[in-house]
Amino acid sequence: MYVYKMHYRPLNLNRLQFFIDSGRLNPNAPITMYHLWRSGVTGGRIKDGVVLLGGGTTWFQAKVNIEVSKASKTAIKAIERQGGKITCAYYNKLGLRLLLKPEKFEGKRIPRRARPNTKLMEYYTSVENRGYLADPDELEKARQLTYKLENEVD
Repeated sequence: MYVYKMHYRPLNLNRLQFFIDSGRLNPNAPITMYHLWRSGVTGGRIKDGVVLLGGGTTWFQAKVNIEVSKASKTAIKAIERQGGKITCAYYNKLGLRLLLKPEKFEGKRIPRRARPNTKLMEYYTSVENRGYLADPDELEKARQLTYKLENEVD
């Protein structure tokens, strides 16, 4: 049986903060994988998406609205501690090509967004993972709770 393994490009929070501080990413606008790829923060080709990791959480100070393929619990906590918003969204190969190179689809019919397979569906419907298919009201409650808890400790 053939098992397809997803190859996500890792991105640590300290590298994200460096690119924001150097002006290559705008923290006031939503940051998608397109912006990460164009700024060079991912360091190369994005094959199946970007996974945001918690390396450098102590240095991370930006309030951002970011969309990636996956994120660690530490990264989610660090983003929301600053009052930011993180969303984990699934893109298949065609959807990722449309996101990264929209000029190739000019004048053509835009394909519909693909849904994740059954194995990935659990991840993207989970509030804990900040999945894009999770209940929006529950997501907002979880974000507010994280922001409140993290700022009470400080």
